[in-house]
Amino acid sequence: MIGTLNTQSAAEEGFIKQQVLAFTDRRQLFVAVHTLDAADPRVLASKQSLDRIFNYLDSSLADVTVVELKSRMNADTLTFTLNPGMDQDAVQILHLADTFSGFLAQEFEVFQNLRVINISRSKINGSIPSWSFNHLNFLNLPSNNLSGNLPDFSRMTSLTHLNLANNALTGTIDGVSVLTNLVHLNLSYNKITGGVKLEHLSNALEVIDLSHNALVGGIPDLSALGNLKGLCLNNNNLNGPFPILPTSVLKVWLQFNALDGSLPDFVNFNNLQELCLNNNRFGGFLNLRFPQSLAVLDLYGNQFKVRFDPTVSSQPYKLAYAHFDESTPKYLLSKSNGFLPADLVSTMNPPVHGITGIDRWTDVVRRLPDLLKEPVTLRTEIAQLPSLVDFLNNHTNVYSLFRVSCMASNLCHVYFYHGNPGKLQPPTSIKKTWLRARELLGWTVEAVENLPTDNAPYLSYIDFIVVNFKFKVQVPNTMAPLEVLKNPRNLRVYVPTAPCLPSPQEPNAVEASSPEDMFYMSQLSMLAVMADLPFLLADLQRSAPDMLSPNPAKQAGAFKHIAKSLKTVLDIVRKVTETFELITMHEGTSDHVSSLFFGRMFASTAILAPFVRNPETGQYDKARTASGHGILTPGPGGQASPFFCLMDYFLNRKSYNTHLGHHTDLHLNSYPADWINFLKALRSPHINGFYHFDEYLRVLDATIPAHFQVLDLFNSILESYAGESGFLGRHLLKLHGYLTGMFRTGREGTIGDAKAGSVLNRTEDMLYSMIETSRLERFEYMLPMFGRSADVRLIDEVGSGSGVWNIQLEAPLRCHDNPHSGGHIMVTPKNVELPLLERLTSIAGTNQIVQKLCQSVEWKRHLEMRRAEGTLQSILTFGDCRALLEKAQESDEILLKFLSKVVPLRPRTYSLARATPRLSMVIRKQEHGVAYKMFQEMSQNVLGSVPVAFPTTPLRLLPDVFSPGLPPLVIFAAGTGISPFADIIGDYRGSRDILFVWLSNTCRTQVDSLGARLGNTARGLGGSNFQSLVVCTARHHEPVVTESDVRFEQFHEEI
Repeated sequence: MIGTLNTQSAAEEGFIKQQVLAFTDRRQLFVAVHTLDAADPRVLASKQSLDRIFNYLDSSLADVTVVELKSRMNADTLTFTLNPGMDQDAVQILHLADTFSGFLAQEFEVFQNLRVINISRSKINGSIPSWSFNHLNFLNLPSNNLSGNLPDFSRMTSLTHLNLANNALTGTIDGVSVLTNLVHLNLSYNKITGGVKLEHLSNALEVIDLSHNALVGGIPDLSALGNLKGLCLNNNNLNGPFPILPTSVLKVWLQFNALDGSLPDFVNFNNLQELCLNNNRFGGFLNLRFPQSLAVLDLYGNQFKVRFDPTVSSQPYKLAYAHFDESTPKYLLSKSNGFLPADLVSTMNPPVHGITGIDRWTDVVRRLPDLLKEPVTLRTEIAQLPSLVDFLNNHTNVYSLFRVSCMASNLCHVYFYHGNPGKLQPPTSIKKTWLRARELLGWTVEAVENLPTDNAPYLSYIDFIVVNFKFKVQVPNTMAPLEVLKNPRNLRVYVPTAPCLPSPQEPNAVEASSPEDMFYMSQLSMLAVMADLPFLLADLQRSAPDMLSPNPAKQAGAFKHIAKSLKTVLDIVRKVTETFELITMHEGTSDHVSSLFFGRMFASTAILAPFVRNPETGQYDKARTASGHGILTPGPGGQASPFFCLMDYFLNRKSYNTHLGHHTDLHLNSYPADWINFLKALRSPHINGFYHFDEYLRVLDATIPAHFQVLDLFNSILESYAGESGFLGRHLLKLHGYLTGMFRTGREGTIGDAKAGSVLNRTEDMLYSMIETSRLERFEYMLPMFGRSADVRLIDEVGSGSGVWNIQLEAPLRCHDNPHSGGHIMVTPKNVELPLLERLTSIAGTNQIVQKLCQSVEWKRHLEMRRAEGTLQSILTFGDCRALLEKAQESDEILLKFLSKVVPLRPRTYSLARATPRLSMVIRKQEHGVAYKMFQEMSQNVLGSVPVAFPTTPLRLLPDVFSPGLPPLVIFAAGTGISPFADIIGDYRGSRDILFVWLSNTCRTQVDSLGARLGNTARGLGGSNFQSLVVCTARHHEPVVTESDVRFEQFHEEI
């Protein structure tokens, strides 16, 4: 016996078909063992990989003796034996490409004349033996489960090709230095550590791929490798300058490291085809001259400086503008509609003439709300639908293809996920129809039948969101379809996927809606709201060089135009956020989406899909992208929206190291070609002679008003998108709330394969942390923030004994601020007491923890806003130290542990009582409140300033409150709740009856009663003509005593 391989799992699945597949190439004969048919794509791919190996082998190879593989269907092992009378020294090739599991045996050395060992895409585990093979040229063991350190190669020095990619190997690459004959080295997708030590390798080396490991240190001088064609060291932890390379190199991938310094002039690299240096820390001035051979250039995510080039500003930004092609409806990107089809009416009502059988499809879709209640009947109906493949061709109307792809995708999805515990696969007729429609559209998600990995839902963002809609309301002929799409209440999903009871039909609705409509059509409305955004951002990129023009008039015009455009971008981002906020779980709204329904929906998150072809390898099994993560089918979850990619690329996001950061590129790869090309052009403008918009801003002078305005607008866009109160912050809170409810109501996990497990696992918190890390990652290495501070002008109690304080602020308003009465202001407080400062200062190890904290993106950004140094005092002053203070009596070790977890204090959001002439907040006394104690300290000493921001808020509350002839008005408020209405109280002089209903869970007596405090507050603000009802929600309470001199009619009711 030479070795053993486990075949039990394969045999149980019934795949083993005992056969020996012989291929010949030149005079070589070898045995390839497979478990699947020879026509299977993986078998053909194996033959292609061997063909590539043969291209490197010497044509003088002797004839290869056949090694027979004997197997038994009920056996656990495969045994290698030689046919009687055959010479083991004649065996030169060992090739296995199966799903077997087992180990690599030292006894393989019996084949001393082996030239090739090729065992790929199997489940071989354990370590690689330190074999002794004097003639071995190819060691090809990729995509297995190998672990342990690299073997001792000192007795395999004839190796020319070493490929151990996509395993779990550890240790360093030091031992590779003995392989002085190497031509091809691939150790990517492992866990290898240490430095890049390649100086002693042969100058015959052509390919070095050490990507996706944990290598550290700098890259050595590789100029002696005169035959080097490809260098891939991306996705490691490398630092230092750009390496010295031979000018003959064709491909250089160094992205996702921490390399810094300036870049060389690449104009002399005459053969260079791909240069990917994105997401590093390169800086300095960049020469935008590149060789004509260059086809791929990615330099985004760095920190270059810009020189004015008079030839650039006159060039059209061709690559980005080229994708706004409204004359070709096949493209989904248009100047008028952004990421939506150019003809929205044809999308909803496509001409389907000539597609025999589509009427039956349409009928099933129409009856889906009822069919979803009967899963067995649903699958029977879907299984009986005819294939449409024969009626789809290059002459089929593109909007008909949209409709067919939409229906097939969603029908496959509900077939697979709805009431299908056996995970029965969708009918071939439906799958083939979907794939044919997508093929004709040129869309990228592919699948192959008859593969065991073909078990994922067939859902894409395009099919489920972009073309899956119809109008729910009667639309006036004068109203543009895009305007209708901006309100999700006007829309219904065309193909529903979740069983639910419809909401009550609205008066002007053609049909009743369901929670699914609001949840998914809000995402479509976001695309409609941001329709102008793609072209606007491309225009900003095109206009940016003029900011550096030596012509004063041209420069002034550029700043004016760019400031106006950035303000429009900011307004769009805020409007997208408002549209997203329409998705709510609050049952007080008629179109709320409860967490219970969210848990029943099958398409709530992005979907891992092994059946998608890997664009790098062409393979379907273990599909991975350059980031090393499984390829995703873009589900209708928020991150699948192009809004994320668009904003990340425009803002020049520097880091994509989190799990969700990797998903950004995965979603990009799944988009239609015109989306991909446009987004890549926006992300990587350098190949067209442009710097990134962010890089032009880095040379501006913030002391010049025009420059400051542009910088501040850009920073405000970043905050409105990625800030704690921006789009991503609100998305995070909403998703956490839904996931909590979903897991508590019995759903086992998300389609993205996050398993709920026990309630004690708190999976929703784990997901929250993961998403929050991704949000914070967007701030890494961004431009310095321009946070504003408001001067505190007055801190005064409103009415004697009210316990309510009026705080007046003066803040420098800018063109993008919109404070208004009833709106919001965010105040970032600080601690006024530092009781642990002295003790922590004396503990060894404190400085190291403080340094680590200050290196985090979150603390860097916060200290930058505060204009503070990274010291222990700053951490204790500006950090949330509640948990730390609770451990004040504990040991030094425990104190340090909690110190390491201190995060910056979060901004407090307050309603603005008044916006003019000063900003006014009304807050109540809270003895232990951080913000209250800060303001109290200010009132007793010297008034100072506090950092403030103005988040996106709804329009002014009750704009028609003073209009004559209106009926009585009832206003509900929780707690004291007076601040949003203070403007109304203070200015009201009319006769309209206004009744405030205050909801409180506390009861007080005498002057400190809630009613008295509200009355005193109202009187202090100038209010004189309103009534109030106090509703106490406390289970036990005391009677409320009301002051007689205040016009209140008090009631007290226990609920």
